[in-house]
Amino acid sequence: MKTLRSILGLLTLLSVACGDDDTAPMTDGGTDAAVSSRGAVRGTVSYARADTSGRLTVGVWTTPSPVGPPYEFFAQTNPTFPLDYEITGLPPGTYYLGIVYDIGANNPTIPGPEDPVEFPPAPITIEGGDEIVWDFELVDPET
Repeated sequence: MKTLRSILGLLTLLSVACGDDDTAPMTDGGTDAAVSSRGAVRGTVSYARADTSGRLTVGVWTTPSPVGPPYEFFAQTNPTFPLDYEITGLPPGTYYLGIVYDIGANNPTIPGPEDPVEFPPAPITIEGGDEIVWDFELVDPET
């Protein structure tokens, strides 16, 4: 139950951080002179149900149990699947991916039981200008 509350809290912060833009790829835009050493995560999100609309968010966190808003994220309202995403500007480090598809975009702060959510447990590591490819296949949650 504690894990469920943590995930719900995390998703609340994720949704708040993502705002209402149709597409919101975010980077820190820092003045780091070593911009070329920054990496990226990109991939494709697939979802079999083409009859849905909502808000898709893909984010990266620096902790294995995501707390607070993501370090960087990509968001798309009413995506058409398959959808390519890219999160750029990541300095070297270890990151954890997460994805939420708020079907209907009816509750941006807490996903409902109908919303596909995935947080792969394996971390990704960015070294230098690495580009990591991570594809997601969203599935409907068990109800």
